[in-house]
Amino acid sequence: MGDGSFYINHNCFHVNNHIVIPNQIYLLINYFEDSISNITPFRLEDILIIDDFIMIVGLDMLTIEELGRNEYLVNNAGCSFKLMDFDFLKNILNKMDGKMIGLKMD
Repeated sequence: MGDGSFYINHNCFHVNNHIVIPNQIYLLINYFEDSISNITPFRLEDILIIDDFIMIVGLDMLTIEELGRNEYLVNNAGCSFKLMDFDFLKNILNKMDGKMIGLKMD
């Protein structure tokens, strides 16, 4: 894509039209043993595809710490992280309509 963006059709990426854009702020949701362990604002710096993995690199906007996460491209049973844009989060909140729902790791 001409603007440095990436088309990613993967269950760990919840972004508008499957497009992720470097230098944009997303929510990085980390999972541990099927539960959310941490949510942080995350500025995506780069996406790499290495062998059977997709890797994201960026900054935790709260600590300014550089972070990297990776997932299998195919045949993954769940996500150790999810990258979510704010439009996707807004849609989830609108669907909740005051009810509590869980964000599943798969």
